[in-house]
Amino acid sequence: MPFDLYLKSANGTVAIRNAPDSDREFAESLVDLLRQGMPADEILTIEHNRGAISVPWGELRGVWIEDV
Repeated sequence: MPFDLYLKSANGTVAIRNAPDSDREFAESLVDLLRQGMPADEILTIEHNRGAISVPWGELRGVWIEDV
């Protein structure tokens, strides 16, 4: 089932919409990494079919998945 991946930072929320189910494991690992904590100066970059999103881990306030 396709899903939307949301990244919330100090600058707002960005969504990668209609991601294929084959990417779900990757998305779930992002949620787990955020819970564990990552170095604030590391940059999370996600490449997708419409470009890329980059967010410093220190600015990331939430990551979640919603089924569509």
